[in-house]
Amino acid sequence: MIPRLHRFRLVAVFLLALQCAGCVTWQPTTAQRIQDERPEEVRIRYKDGDWKRVEQPEIIGDSIDGLGVSRRALDDVLEIKDRRFSALGTTLGVATVVGLYALATWFRDALAEG
Repeated sequence: MIPRLHRFRLVAVFLLALQCAGCVTWQPTTAQRIQDERPEEVRIRYKDGDWKRVEQPEIIGDSIDGLGVSRRALDDVLEIKDRRFSALGTTLGVATVVGLYALATWFRDALAEG
């Protein structure tokens, strides 16, 4: 059986990992932004409903190209999303971690007292 202190640390690490996952989200973007900022990867939804993940996307004329997809016309694209920092996700994540950490500390102290 894992000692109580080690379990507490494992829970804290797990909660921290969950919080980090809330820092970025997939948000709608434009072809112009891809051209200007050169994100590492984007998600593209085509008019036929197909989703593709494209690494190192590049806008060439009126088409989008990159690793994971063959060049397609921007007219065929319904939506483009890239990963960006999410203030709301981060705030909620931090609040959740702090609250759960405080609750875990309270339980640990309550169990230690008797």
